Amino acid sequence: MRGTTFLKPILIGALALAVIAAGGWLFTSVRGKASADIIGTETEISVERWCLVCGDYRPVTASSPWQGMDVEALKGTLAAELPGARILAFSSEQVVVHLPPGYCEKCLDYMPQQGYIGLSPDNQLAVFSEDGTLVKVFGEAPGAWLAELNEGIPFSSPQDCLDLIVNLTS
Repeated sequence: MRGTTFLKPILIGALALAVIAAGGWLFTSVRGKASADIIGTETEISVERWCLVCGDYRPVTASSPWQGMDVEALKGTLAAELPGARILAFSSEQVVVHLPPGYCEKCLDYMPQQGYIGLSPDNQLAVFSEDGTLVKVFGEAPGAWLAELNEGIPFSSPQDCLDLIVNLTS
């Protein structure tokens, strides 16, 4: 009997220490969450878009400065300025944002301002400049569009050209 009376205070003491430790951990965790990370001048900011043409994630320049924002402010800014953007990582050291799929500057710069989409000499889907110069071959032409491609489908901007290519190859 004497051994159990000695064990009771030890167990009660151990339980009290465990409760204090858990309470301290909980307090610092909640308090840590309240002091949210803020984007500073030293924060590495990475904004990327997946290109529908080349299939690469390409860097995009942020449309507005994000310094001084916390994650909630950035979510609001992205919703207003870049709908569909997702924050993949957020800390005071690094912010990573992915934009909805679109076209990279490299692909847009490569396409002519005006031209047409037609068939290459070996019947592949191809982009031609306005004067008929072959710019790029994209692979097998879709059978449902052969009549239109024989005549040539005109476009009036690089964006229009890439939209047509994506629609024809989807």
